[in-house]
Amino acid sequence: MACLTITGMGKVEHAHAADATVIACSVDEPGVFAELFERHFSLVHRFLSVRVGGQEAGDLAAETFVVAFRRRADYDSTRPDARPWFARDRRQSCAPAVPKGAAPAGDAASPCA
Repeated sequence: MACLTITGMGKVEHAHAADATVIACSVDEPGVFAELFERHFSLVHRFLSVRVGGQEAGDLAAETFVVAFRRRADYDSTRPDARPWFARDRRQSCAPAVPKGAAPAGDAASPCA
């Protein structure tokens, strides 16, 4: 597979490449992963803001991308869209933020549901 070209500013020239392509290329060229951050950070942050609020959402959103970056070699490249992958990590990363005594993850009342 031909990997994506990174410009001098660290931007991926082929911005229309599937997420799976970007992830696969980022295994050998880690800077390419920044494209996924650009594409999906605001979505991840909005999701978490609704569930856990302001500053905590920013921290958890950043952690979602750190975890994804570390696990990028394990990504299922048959799935072109990484949003479901991030969604799973978002639910897992917001789980520790649920207040003690709150509904378990997956419950409709849970902030991580």
